[in-house]
Amino acid sequence: MKKKLLICIIFLTSFGIFAQKTIENPEYGLSILPGSITKIEILNSETILHFHLNTTPNTKIFIPTGSYIQDLESTDKLYITKAEGINMSKWEEIPESGIIEYALHFPKIKENVKTIEFGEANEGGSWYVYDIVITPNENSITPRKILGNWFKTDGSELLQYSFNSNNAIIHNSIWNYQTVKSKKNKYTIILEKDGTEKIIKAKLNKEGLLSIKEDSSKKGIYSKTTQNNVNYNPKNNEGLKAPNFKLGTAIYSGIIKNYTSRIGIKTGMVYVNNAFTGEQEPHLIKIAENGTFSVELPITYPQFVLSRVFNNNQSIFISPGKETFHIIDGNQHFFTGDLAQVNTDLEKMRTIRINGIDQKTRENILQIKPEDFKAIYTKQHDEALKQMEELRKETFISKKALELKKLALEYRTLTQMLSYDMYSRSAKRNLKPEELKDLPDYRIDKNYLADITPKILNNEKAVMAEGYSSFINYLTYLDIFNNNTSTTVTTNDLLKYLQEQNVNIPQEQIDAVKASELLNTPEKQKREEGFNKKYGQRLSAFYKENLAAIQKIQKEKPNEDIFLILKRQLKKAGKLSPVDEEMLIAMDNKTTPEEKAIQKTFQEKYGKALSEFYTKYSDKFNTISTKRYYEAKKDKMKEILDLDTSLVLDIYTLQIYTTQLTSDLTPYTNSELKNIKKEITNTAVANYIDIANNKTIATIEANKTKTGYNVNKVEKTEGDELFESMIAKFKGKVIYVDFWATWCGPCRSGIKRIAPLKEEMKDEDVVFLYISAPSSPEKTWKNAIPDIKGEHYRVTQDEWNYLTDKFNIRGIPHYALVNKKGELVNPKFGHRSNTEIKKILEEELKK
Repeated sequence: MKKKLLICIIFLTSFGIFAQKTIENPEYGLSILPGSITKIEILNSETILHFHLNTTPNTKIFIPTGSYIQDLESTDKLYITKAEGINMSKWEEIPESGIIEYALHFPKIKENVKTIEFGEANEGGSWYVYDIVITPNENSITPRKILGNWFKTDGSELLQYSFNSNNAIIHNSIWNYQTVKSKKNKYTIILEKDGTEKIIKAKLNKEGLLSIKEDSSKKGIYSKTTQNNVNYNPKNNEGLKAPNFKLGTAIYSGIIKNYTSRIGIKTGMVYVNNAFTGEQEPHLIKIAENGTFSVELPITYPQFVLSRVFNNNQSIFISPGKETFHIIDGNQHFFTGDLAQVNTDLEKMRTIRINGIDQKTRENILQIKPEDFKAIYTKQHDEALKQMEELRKETFISKKALELKKLALEYRTLTQMLSYDMYSRSAKRNLKPEELKDLPDYRIDKNYLADITPKILNNEKAVMAEGYSSFINYLTYLDIFNNNTSTTVTTNDLLKYLQEQNVNIPQEQIDAVKASELLNTPEKQKREEGFNKKYGQRLSAFYKENLAAIQKIQKEKPNEDIFLILKRQLKKAGKLSPVDEEMLIAMDNKTTPEEKAIQKTFQEKYGKALSEFYTKYSDKFNTISTKRYYEAKKDKMKEILDLDTSLVLDIYTLQIYTTQLTSDLTPYTNSELKNIKKEITNTAVANYIDIANNKTIATIEANKTKTGYNVNKVEKTEGDELFESMIAKFKGKVIYVDFWATWCGPCRSGIKRIAPLKEEMKDEDVVFLYISAPSSPEKTWKNAIPDIKGEHYRVTQDEWNYLTDKFNIRGIPHYALVNKKGELVNPKFGHRSNTEIKKILEEELKK
């Protein structure tokens, strides 16, 4: 009886031990939390998870009622029962400290559970923690004492070794365990990678430091925490050098520690802001099953890139010919490889930044003087520099990282100061004219730009700074640099341009052009100038909107008044707006009856030759007009900024021509390249046009053999049947519709942004349908679409008009969503992130 009682007591005691189990700082795998799980309590009736978050102050978090924990060997989820220190289903603001602690209660887990996961199942929840260890695996090959990250103790604070359950990270390589032998606190670890073996001998001392001897190298001492040493002074601690501006390849690679495919993310993106082109170039990253990734990035100078891999949204410094290895460990980031020190030091300073303005300032921007707006950022800049100095007293920061950070703060401050223009324009657009009358008309003037000195504009090192591309963008789009100079291009201007480019033009076309110029008397030119001043911008837009119809009339009726015919066609179709009708009437009235009679005689003699000239070279009108517009703008910049030339002006000039390349997908001729280079003073910047031109040629050539896109023909051209006929073949699939044009920069950016999502969903019943406006030149469109996987239509003007009316298209890009039944569920889908789009598409697929 006593024996039975003893057994019973032992059983109850054992049960009680589990029932009252507390796990301090539990081990877990991949985490999306902006913080950590600090404790798990397993009680008689419930399981409690304690959280410590350290995140951005004044942001908000939300605890969904669908928060759960789950035994990995079970399909059952244990949903949250209550929360302590935070409310459920209510947005909670993070305090100024950035720290918040709370506990979530769940039903009791079973006694034999080894690992669980935490997640959020509804109401927009997105936080997950995988592989939370409840019962440690005693058979693990790696001793628990040496698991984790080990840092140098010399003051560099560099991560040197990371021993994990499944692999070891050494320098910038991933190694697999072969054998691990331990005796007391001594370890012999044999690792393998691609057939190569590495032997590591380690010893853990009483202070918790680990001495490691790797193969035949010298022994080093490492710590699980970073060791500060402000007096650390490595031999290679050099400042920034002016960049070489030579095209090369940078490697950005790394690993997501404890990665699991259960997260459902297999790709990431890296965005390269190319200051020379003004474009943000996206690069897809594929994540391997062990969490590793690597991508080669063609760049011309050392610079920052934006990494969006896993739960990461971070600027990383890379350089041509070098590798940056990024270790993503939950919400912590470590670096090895060629640029380990500079990226490690930049990570220390990540929270030192220019924060921008608050919502109240934005709302009242029209009542804030420019000088007061500038003062906000001047103060933030001074405070950021003070924070840097304070940090330098506590820890080592390399000269290169310090210089990069200071440049970033300086140019970010200037960029934000220039944003006054943007905020003001936006506020004015939202007000009626009568509402603006009583408001002061504050504007940026020459004095406001006093900080934009020649030193700022000519600093080659600044090209490497984070945000430099934005600085150029904000500067060059200031209203103060806009001008009212006419950019109208005459036929004779076009002829002169072509002759400068050594284009061979038939004599009859030259005669026709010269004869047409005789029609332009001084009186007629004066009327023309008055018309262009009043209607020039609208005429340019009207021409672009109706380009296909204009070209058709030119071809069918070369000797007749094109715009008069177009006016009749649009009016008959009910598509002529009052504004455009007024403009076309004014266009007709600017020519007298006598001039029209002379013009008729001219058309009979030269009409055919002139029409052939227009048909072949009309696309160059826009090229010349654009060139004149930007030349006038640059002249204005030189006048206001008191300079003849500068690096920024050279880069801006280059951007004008590279943008044309991207938009038209038509390479420049050798003669055109030669003339472009003459406009740019900096040789390295000038020579980049060759790189951009060769890239365009290569793209066009590569596109000839690309697959994954399909060109469709429209079967019906009127009314509601038009769109239905276009999507009929895709019934049973969810359709993401994108209305776009080749000349539209935001359209092209959106197409690039969504490319990774198309790759993720390529095996799903989802169609990505691209409908191009007729203003997309056909040749350019055909060159562009092989790079855009999906289904394509290029519609006529009439078809575009029907679609514009149906979808209420006010501008492009314009997105819409069609369900599996072929029903239009959202005619104005709007701009959304890939994550949002994927979630909506998946919801439609389930219906």
